[in-house]
Amino acid sequence: MKERWRAAVRRSRALTRARLLRFNWLARTGAHQDFSAFLRPEAEWRAALEAARDGERVLIATNTGGHFALTGIDRLLAAALTLRGAAVTSVLCDETLPACQMCEYALTPDVGAFARKGPDGLLCGYCYGPAASRLAALGLAGVRRARAGWPGRH
Repeated sequence: MKERWRAAVRRSRALTRARLLRFNWLARTGAHQDFSAFLRPEAEWRAALEAARDGERVLIATNTGGHFALTGIDRLLAAALTLRGAAVTSVLCDETLPACQMCEYALTPDVGAFARKGPDGLLCGYCYGPAASRLAALGLAGVRRARAGWPGRH
């Protein structure tokens, strides 16, 4: 019964905005796991960050901050590489792409508007900001697509 209800909610165009609001709330209240406990003591983590600044450069270019499990893996990978001396930078889309893998049909309140203007602001709203905050909280480098000069809708 529970799975049928979930499927019906996912197919409902009327509930799309409610789902996007829920994702925005989740992104800001715990869907992005806090990994700071893994990087204790803090002084050692800060020393590792400093030592890695001149290390081998690694770019994690997943671009999506709204896929909560994937961004967790990205942050763990960035931390592991940093502890091994790599200078890691993560790329996150900052509402510059005309579409991305987060743009699911079921999360698009108005498909016609999406075709004309790109993703709904609520979709991008739960993606970039919360993920960038989690990277910054760990002291990990992040770059915004727009600042990197990559093409997109600015």
